[in-house]
Amino acid sequence: MKKRIIRKKVLFSAACLSILMMMTGCGEKEEEKKRDSAKGNVEVEDTREKDTEGKDTEEKNTKEVSSTEEKKEEQDSEVSNPEKKEIDLQKIEDEGKSAFETCYDEIVVVKDAESFIGDWNRTNTVSGLSGTIVIENQDEEGFEFEGELYYYSHSGSMEGKAYYLSQNTAIYRYDDMGEEYFEYIIFQMNGDKMEVTASDGSASLGFGANVFADGEYVTGEPIYTNATILEDNFTQEELESLKSVLGEDVYEECFAWVVRNGVLSVTEGTLEDGMKAKYYEAFVPTMGGYEFELLMVEDGRWYYLSETENGRYNTNVSGELDFPIFISEE
Repeated sequence: MKKRIIRKKVLFSAACLSILMMMTGCGEKEEEKKRDSAKGNVEVEDTREKDTEGKDTEEKNTKEVSSTEEKKEEQDSEVSNPEKKEIDLQKIEDEGKSAFETCYDEIVVVKDAESFIGDWNRTNTVSGLSGTIVIENQDEEGFEFEGELYYYSHSGSMEGKAYYLSQNTAIYRYDDMGEEYFEYIIFQMNGDKMEVTASDGSASLGFGANVFADGEYVTGEPIYTNATILEDNFTQEELESLKSVLGEDVYEECFAWVVRNGVLSVTEGTLEDGMKAKYYEAFVPTMGGYEFELLMVEDGRWYYLSETENGRYNTNVSGELDFPIFISEE
């Protein structure tokens, strides 16, 4: 009897074990499903996070691109529309060629530059130093120009293209002297006038002796400081007396022309007899022989000695054969 009881217990125990194993298997499968579900949820979350990160990155990149484009537009605006800066031409000239070289390294594109176009005449100078600069074909880089300049009988020409430094300033580089040697000319608008300043003088820019480009230019009629030089230094009566004695041809060619186109100096003093007088000396630079000396005495006498006429001597005093001695007050 005891043996059967034992067998039943054993059988019961095996059956229980089988059930337990089945239950355990189900539990493990359930756990596995839970783990798989959890894993899936994590993957979904990861995917969502990655999507979010991707969107954030895309937005960031978009913002960076937009910012870069804005900066580029600002830079383009600064280049295309530089501030109208005042460049001190006198300071540049005082500092020398290095200042011109620095300026040339700063050329820019300008969309709304002031107009340089026109026929420009050098003004506020004597007629012997006249000059004309013709500017045309202005664009966003600069303009083309041609010039004809004078130093009395000497002349010089120039042509080229000037490039902007700002809305009202441009610079030209002359490089015909060699690859390592340059000269410069700066053009600057100042209201209805144009200021021109060069880095060096005549020879370095290919001009004739003493010819220069510097000066103030206008598109209208130039003002010549010697335009009324005859009227400013002689009375009408004195001029008529000179013309009547010298003759009209000699008066115009050897007296009036020399005064109008040359250099005239006036010194006050006396003659040996104590009479007050003015001593005039006139000559045309670059034209040897075009000169004269003239004494005008307060009592109406005058004495004229011209080198233009190979030492021609004239006076309105009968019998006076010598040029009087003049004593300067200076």
